[in-house]
Amino acid sequence: MLTMGTRTDAKGHSEIFLAALGTDGKVRWRTALSLGNVASSDTSGIVIDGQIAIAGAVDGIFAVDIDSGRIIWRVDVEGDAHRHACVSDGSRVFFTTAEGYAGAIDVRTGRMLWQRMLAPYGVWSPPTILGDRVAFEADGLMHIVLAQSGMTVQQQAVGQTPYSTLAIKDNRALLGGGDPPYFGLLFGFVLVESSTLPTLSCDTVQQVQTFRAYEDLNVAVRISGEKSAELASVTVDFSCLGETSKTRPEIVDGDTYIFRVTPGAGYQHGSYALPIMVNFRDSTTWYGTSYLKLESDERLPTRTLITDIGNFEQEQPYWSGAACIVAAKKLFGEEVDQASVMGMIEAIQAKADDYFPFDIWRIIARRAMTTSAHSVTGLPEFQGESSTAQQAPERYPSET
Repeated sequence: MLTMGTRTDAKGHSEIFLAALGTDGKVRWRTALSLGNVASSDTSGIVIDGQIAIAGAVDGIFAVDIDSGRIIWRVDVEGDAHRHACVSDGSRVFFTTAEGYAGAIDVRTGRMLWQRMLAPYGVWSPPTILGDRVAFEADGLMHIVLAQSGMTVQQQAVGQTPYSTLAIKDNRALLGGGDPPYFGLLFGFVLVESSTLPTLSCDTVQQVQTFRAYEDLNVAVRISGEKSAELASVTVDFSCLGETSKTRPEIVDGDTYIFRVTPGAGYQHGSYALPIMVNFRDSTTWYGTSYLKLESDERLPTRTLITDIGNFEQEQPYWSGAACIVAAKKLFGEEVDQASVMGMIEAIQAKADDYFPFDIWRIIARRAMTTSAHSVTGLPEFQGESSTAQQAPERYPSET
């Protein structure tokens, strides 16, 4: 059995290793691949091709002999490759990195075949082989590229897909995406030959837009293709931006459909997949998605020194997290009190109780930190509910 892991080396550094275990559970060999940048076993997995085991580490892809643990070849890549499993089609091994690169390496020789920037914010999903093509999910899109050259031949908006990859059965594929945890989407695809691809397509005219919370945002979607003249109606689901129902266009200009959306507080910058339903006059329906990237002009600075935060005290036991969030927000001129932050934290936790304990505080803290809401009633995911806001413990006073 082969396994990956991390351990502390003789100098106290985190080290990523590949090891073989016998049927008796004893270690047969252990091969250090690279220094790690985390203390835990934050490693991806192993792809086996004949007598070669291939795995990613920090800044490199390694091929190791299964019997001896000897490193056969190492290829330097752009970024950390230990967060995602590589895949192989028998002659090439495909990889992704946390710095946003994807590439292919010759399995036998270790020669880099191609490497390209796919998404500047990192690729957090392993690739999927689709015949002579490879699917990568990154930055709100599923990128279909040619396995031989890495050239993109198709893109599909799927929203955020951290650690997800295509699950394939015959000519069907499933993918989890959207904007989790509150607006996740499950996509179902039919895998067809390129010559039989549908002739209808939809694209957001202005794919990157700057916005402010509670201000109207015009989203124009262009529908094109052979059947576009036979359209009866077009509907876009904007629930990922806080809208409560599917939206019909306010203006139709030829093949362009213009929608007006008002993102609520808490909807920050990011990449979104907008589900689109097209009804034709012959009563048939076509489903697709369109890509939209939002950039808020109210973003906080990306870096600050912790020493810039002055002394502060938590007002109640177990309020240390709320105290830290309030102190950080005040550093950037945002006034909010610890009681209101605790109210948001408890309400968010009630919505996120299915997360593992390891993840839950990180997710809750990030949600409470990045929202522009000052109380539970301002969080978009609780608007319209007889909500946790009104059921919160009495020790949390309302804003009034």
